[in-house]
Amino acid sequence: MSSQTHSTQKPGSPPPVGADPVGAKKKTSSGRITVFGLAMLNVAAVAALANDSQQAEYGLSSVTFFALAAILFLVPICLVAAELATGWPEPGGIFRWIGEGLGAGLGFTAILLLYVEVTISQAAGLSSIANILGFFQTDIHRAMEWAEHPTTWIVLVFGIGYFWAITFLASRGVTVFQTIAKWGVVFGTLIPLAAMVVLVIIWLAHGNKPAIDMTWSGLVPKWSGMGTLALAAGVFFSYAGMEMNAAHIKQLKNPRKAYPAAILIAALLSMAIFIVGTVIIAMVVPQKDINIIYAIYTTFYEIGKAAGIPWVFTIVAWLTLLAGLAGVISWLAGVPLMLVNAGRGGFLPKWAQKVNEKGMPARLMFLMAMVISVLLIALVLFPNVEGFYAMLTQTVTILYLLIYVLMFTAFMKLRRNQPNRPRSFTVPGGKAGAWIVAILGVFSSVFGIVLAFFPPSQIAKEVGSPVIYVGGIALMVALTFLLAFGIYRARKPSWVDTTNPAPPFTWQIEGLKKPEKVTSNVPTEMLSEGQDGMGMPVKRHFSPDDQVTEEQLISGGFLPEKKRGKTGAPAVGTVTSSVTATSHHDAAPVVSAAATTPPRTGTVTQAAPSEAVPTDPATAASAAARAAREAAAESEALAAAAQALAQEAEADQALADAQEKAQAAHKAAQVAEEKAHFSPGKHAAPPSDEDEQKPKDGHGSNT
Repeated sequence: MSSQTHSTQKPGSPPPVGADPVGAKKKTSSGRITVFGLAMLNVAAVAALANDSQQAEYGLSSVTFFALAAILFLVPICLVAAELATGWPEPGGIFRWIGEGLGAGLGFTAILLLYVEVTISQAAGLSSIANILGFFQTDIHRAMEWAEHPTTWIVLVFGIGYFWAITFLASRGVTVFQTIAKWGVVFGTLIPLAAMVVLVIIWLAHGNKPAIDMTWSGLVPKWSGMGTLALAAGVFFSYAGMEMNAAHIKQLKNPRKAYPAAILIAALLSMAIFIVGTVIIAMVVPQKDINIIYAIYTTFYEIGKAAGIPWVFTIVAWLTLLAGLAGVISWLAGVPLMLVNAGRGGFLPKWAQKVNEKGMPARLMFLMAMVISVLLIALVLFPNVEGFYAMLTQTVTILYLLIYVLMFTAFMKLRRNQPNRPRSFTVPGGKAGAWIVAILGVFSSVFGIVLAFFPPSQIAKEVGSPVIYVGGIALMVALTFLLAFGIYRARKPSWVDTTNPAPPFTWQIEGLKKPEKVTSNVPTEMLSEGQDGMGMPVKRHFSPDDQVTEEQLISGGFLPEKKRGKTGAPAVGTVTSSVTATSHHDAAPVVSAAATTPPRTGTVTQAAPSEAVPTDPATAASAAARAAREAAAESEALAAAAQALAQEAEADQALADAQEKAQAAHKAAQVAEEKAHFSPGKHAAPPSDEDEQKPKDGHGSNT
């Protein structure tokens, strides 16, 4: 499926997400992303066959770990991300969600942590990719020897060149990186996975025995110390990143439906890639021979021999390189875009806010490439690449899990502070379901953070002293937080981009200084319509108690039809929006009922008390207070109208008296004028009343 670009933009509407704040001679839209394209971006960011080697040591019990990780971590991430993305779909992703729930400071801290996390994780991943260069030819033994003792300068040249090339491709916009991610997953992961299943069946048919216990008892994990638990935490972290491509939600058609569908597809595919690939590696390669860098290739070599094609591992190595390209480009295209959307609100210096003609934050992307180049050069300071890789991996694990703690906390705060804000998807189970999901997510994240400080047993010898391992990780985490806090404290008003298309937070639009509890059910898109960008004064203020009708929410696409009668919003009535809002999927004006009285400028008028039945005491109290305010306002209006009518009646009476006096004066003036016309000596005297009453003869004389 190819993406398509926007051809027009409404006059006076904000520039597209990622538009150049400085301006350019020619601008193009950042394009569209399909559901399948976004799903593949998520799969590319999360799952790859090369990652399965890390969990293969668990054998069949890895299935149990992956299942537990899915229940305790993946499902909460997907459910929470889907609700947050459909309730607050404005640009910013994780920055927007955490900022809405916990405030702008923590929102910016989260997105900067994510930017640093991606930078470190890509450096670690590139060192691993560079180590598989030997597998691009057919001698498996030479390839394994190279992976264990690589030539440093070749690793550096390949890794740095590889990432800079990907950075250039990602900067070319949605059409390019979506296509690479989509086909990279298909050819680099899904097709090799299917081939892996076929070849292992042939391998088993030739009488080969699995290296692990394939009975039901093999599903039970075996305890072998804290090092094993630390590696088990890596299973949970394997699913991290499923929410990352929310940065592109505004490039989806009908995002309120498309985003949950894309994240569901990605979650199911990722689970299949992890479970099937990991079990097959564990079946074929004995536990003592598993190497987390190249076990996938030795697996294909062994199962390929059974089919008479031992060289198949070389093809897989090249395809894995394509899968790695898809994974890197999905992270590189998403995270810098979220950071620049936040930065343009006054959180980053102007030089870091620059985007190119494709709407991509090229400067932040190439800055990441430079830092990664430095990290790769630092490989020469470590005696073994695998040990350095392990330290970097655990550091990014901690950083990302801290972001998830913030995300789950923000989710519950938004459930409390903005309970009526429309979400087309909500976590099932009401308040109880939301609490269960959030607690599971926080518990899993904290569990992973604690265990990440324990060196995995199979690489402890590669790292050396545990003090070096733990101290190095703690230092990298601390420096990241200091960087985030330092930039936030150093921000200046001059950093605000006046052309920023990302609107303020909803609590800012509603006149609040920080996230607080509100009763408004006005959709985020309606609040944001026509607003100036974040960091600018709010153009159209709304009240925290403003309401729109249920019909408006459903007809505008903000809520599904199945929720009719369950929203607590008035079904019909005089509730209107004084701001022309636009539906998110077809750009048609949201239908609203006519108001009996003009609404306040920039606000939404409240519904009459009879139009909605509150579902809880807090809502009922709010509705009663609102009704009292409306009744008082109506009483004042009636009193003012009565006073105006009385004044009008007095004015009418005064006018009538004046008109009567004027008529009398006019008549007196006419009489005076006639008397003056018949004055003595010039004209005969005018006839008297008595003369007029005397009868006249036919000759005109008196008789």
